[in-house]
Amino acid sequence: MTPRNARTQTQRTSGPSVHTTNHSLANGSPLAGLVAAQSRLAQTAVQQCGCVTTEQVYQSGLGRRRLVAMIEEGHLIRRYVGVYVVAMSLAQVAGDPRLASPGLEREAMAAQLALGRDSCACLDTAARLHGLRGSPRWCGSVDMAIRPTGRARRPVPPLRVHARWVGARDTTRMGPLRLTTVARTLADLSTAAPRAQFVPMVEAARRGELISAAEATRFLNAPHRVERGCGAAPHPSSTRNPPASGGGGAADPPYPRGVIRPEPSSG
Repeated sequence: MTPRNARTQTQRTSGPSVHTTNHSLANGSPLAGLVAAQSRLAQTAVQQCGCVTTEQVYQSGLGRRRLVAMIEEGHLIRRYVGVYVVAMSLAQVAGDPRLASPGLEREAMAAQLALGRDSCACLDTAARLHGLRGSPRWCGSVDMAIRPTGRARRPVPPLRVHARWVGARDTTRMGPLRLTTVARTLADLSTAAPRAQFVPMVEAARRGELISAAEATRFLNAPHRVERGCGAAPHPSSTRNPPASGGGGAADPPYPRGVIRPEPSSG
């Protein structure tokens, strides 16, 4: 066989293999559609601190069977019913492995997605997000405020739900996260945190120019009470909020029925 004939035979033999590989990645193929859908889901996770909801999984183009498969394969981890955090494999698709790292922002975002648009981080969680908490170290719990409009069983730790009125003027945003403002956070903590922990937070807010000197003085000179789950202390930023129904005691009223169902630990 001449060299030219040998080269022609080699091209004929290798041709189908190259064509098959290109066909598997062609536009419109199942594999290309799966990759594109996972990329869309990963980008949604980037915008939400590494968290996604069941609805967002479907909106990205992935069906129920694929969702179940991603959970079984460890690409998504159930945090609450209908809320997932991404694992390392999907975080790498997003190009940001940090999305798979546990942290306060991710836990607060998962709780926010589970509780709904009227919820926001409050108390110790809001203080840590604002950078007011130096110690003790974060223990994994998340404090979230929702409207006190009903009764239901509380979710299991680390999520702590507080039924209290938080008006629009008392909330702010930190990326995708909703949380109480610095002033409202300090007002809430003035009656919920030991003074030994509260004073350093006020001083940190003043050093960071998050509150004025007058506000810091008012917080430090106000009577300090520690009552588990009590409502916000009187503060100009919260005077328009109606009183929480069913409060009036040492504990927060139960949160609305059906707001959240924690994912069972056995599941």
